[in-house]
Amino acid sequence: MITRFDHAVIAVRDLDAAMARFRELGFEVHPGGRHTGLGTYNAIIRFGLDYLELLSVADREEAIASGPSGRALVEFLDRREGGLVGYALATSDIEADAQRFRQTGLEAVGPFPMERLRPDGRLLSWRLLVPGGVPWLRPWPFLIQWDVPDDERLSWERPGTHANGAIGVAGVAVAVADLDWGIEL
Repeated sequence: MITRFDHAVIAVRDLDAAMARFRELGFEVHPGGRHTGLGTYNAIIRFGLDYLELLSVADREEAIASGPSGRALVEFLDRREGGLVGYALATSDIEADAQRFRQTGLEAVGPFPMERLRPDGRLLSWRLLVPGGVPWLRPWPFLIQWDVPDDERLSWERPGTHANGAIGVAGVAVAVADLDWGIEL
């Protein structure tokens, strides 16, 4: 069951430069760590359980070899400096969500495990369910279920005190060039 908005993913070519820019905008930004086996790494702008993820490619070859999602991210960053590429909704039962997808004939990959090694050495893990197989540049969200309880995760990645006064993600707007395409998929 979907429980809440979890995070928005902003792809960036240069993670250090993006972190500096978001800090200039008044956000508290912290390195997030490296995604195991995916060739990507991130930084986190945390509000509470919701956050913004600045995602970049740390190892191009590893990202491309990781599969369709990695290739899509590399191709996007080859064409653009960056931008919003996806968003996740938290779920409390990702297996049941996957079963509902299968029962309705909706294509989805997962649930599959993921993890990232944080700069402090802690390993953070979760599972994803990705409608359409690639989470990036789609008009729909992907689903996430954290393996670490929320209160423990928030003790590892504390909500920021943002100089700009931001206290959360108010929403995500999705624009599509063809509304029928967005609805059919």
